[in-house]
Amino acid sequence: MKSVFSCFRSSRTRNTVILGATAVFLAICAPSVMAAARGFYARLTILSTIVRLARDVYVDEVDTDRLMDGAIDGLLDRLDPHSDYLPPEEAARFGERVRGSFGGVGIYYTIIEGLPTVTSVIEGGPAEHAGLLSGDRILSVNGLTTVNWREAEVQEHLKGPVGTRVRLEIRRNGRETPLPVEIVRGVIPLKSVPYAFMLDDSTGYIRIANFAQTTGQEVEEALGRLNNADMRYLVLDLRDNGGGELNAAVAVADFFLDAGSVIVSQRGRWEQANQTFFATSGSRKVDTPVVVLINRGSASASEIVAGALQDTDRGIIVGQQSFGKGLVQRQFDLSQQAQGGGVLLLTVARYYTPTGRLIQREYGAGTAQYILSGMTEGVREDTSQGQRFVTPLGRVVYGKGGISPDYAIPRNEPDPVLARLYSSALFFRFVNDAANTAVAAPQRGEEFRASRLVDDRLLSAFVDFCVRMDSSFTRSKLEAEENSVRPHLAAAIAEKMWGQQARYRVLAPFDTELSAARAHLADARSLLNRSRSGRTHIGR
Repeated sequence: MKSVFSCFRSSRTRNTVILGATAVFLAICAPSVMAAARGFYARLTILSTIVRLARDVYVDEVDTDRLMDGAIDGLLDRLDPHSDYLPPEEAARFGERVRGSFGGVGIYYTIIEGLPTVTSVIEGGPAEHAGLLSGDRILSVNGLTTVNWREAEVQEHLKGPVGTRVRLEIRRNGRETPLPVEIVRGVIPLKSVPYAFMLDDSTGYIRIANFAQTTGQEVEEALGRLNNADMRYLVLDLRDNGGGELNAAVAVADFFLDAGSVIVSQRGRWEQANQTFFATSGSRKVDTPVVVLINRGSASASEIVAGALQDTDRGIIVGQQSFGKGLVQRQFDLSQQAQGGGVLLLTVARYYTPTGRLIQREYGAGTAQYILSGMTEGVREDTSQGQRFVTPLGRVVYGKGGISPDYAIPRNEPDPVLARLYSSALFFRFVNDAANTAVAAPQRGEEFRASRLVDDRLLSAFVDFCVRMDSSFTRSKLEAEENSVRPHLAAAIAEKMWGQQARYRVLAPFDTELSAARAHLADARSLLNRSRSGRTHIGR
């Protein structure tokens, strides 16, 4: 009993000391805290007064909503380039990207000569079930003419709640009169993995375009197909993948790392933001040499995956220095706090790769300069001047300024002639022209896919078509570029016949960055063997 009482008394004494210390602290600090609060509310009053005066007496009529939006943007710009406020409409589109699906009709389209034109139809989607075809030109949506609509307007009218109907009027090659089509909107997946296939008898390839809630499952399915095809090497393509869901990046890295290995950690001032993510024992593990392909457009979640595989000696990184985004945003739904509220994306932490490096670039010069420098050659930070870190096998990696590849390669520079052909949609228009069907018909199926070439007769017909449709082209100019034009024409026909994956399968041998990545598969094998022999990892 005595011991209990003694403990109780000593606890009460400690509480008294703590309360006393708190009282002293408040006595000292309360005036400064109250002064700061008064200053904060005074500035809010100044802001509201400025808005009211601008509304009432400014020389021109003022949209106060735009003024307040500008104030919000200015406030967040003072924080960092990635904190952002999304009004309700933008928040809805952001949610679709995160979820990996939306309600719509299931087509890809572009604007050609002022009309939305179907470039491809999503397999199994509502548009395919309604009979829509690649090349169909949309004349109206629910009775509204689509002439000179921007892509955003097309999207606005085609998307809608699942189960609702949308009426289209289309112009189709070979028909003299418009064709009415009614489509019942359905759930349209936004695929993170647009294609995955075998590059040769031993090398698998997975393209990850973004990181959403469905990415882990999509990658697992792709790995399953490739393993069934006897994959012995893997190229993971993260080029121009601007990121997305942190959990999706963790799920992808988890396939390649030993259980207990650190994937990424995040630390901030807010306790809830402090987390470390470890590889689990439950996911399907891939014990295959991996080369990760990155470029300046690889950011955020892409850098988490690349950084995790590099820091744990699990993969070879090839390409250009990545973007350098090491800040973590948390979503705050403001619709409950205010009518018409959207979503606040607020930076709450920085993330660190398994060796402990922070790869965030400097952003003190402002958001515009930050974005431009991130995507421009020659103005990037020299990461070798940053802090040095060492992987379990003794490889040196650096913090600050993105992920530096183990093997740097030049960027694919777009050919000006090809760029003009694509901007004028001439490949697409040619293969969708009914008069060319007979020309393209002799080569079919796997035979055409394997050849990846276009014969002289078909190339000549395409050159004639381009000269006729675009006066900036001459026959001699196009024929001089025939080695570049042939595979892209073949790819356009492959996409028309078999879809998007077929298009890239045709172009893959001509992708110089991909070829460079494949040249380092043996290095990936050597690294994996060294890692296996030690089985050291950065873990709990």
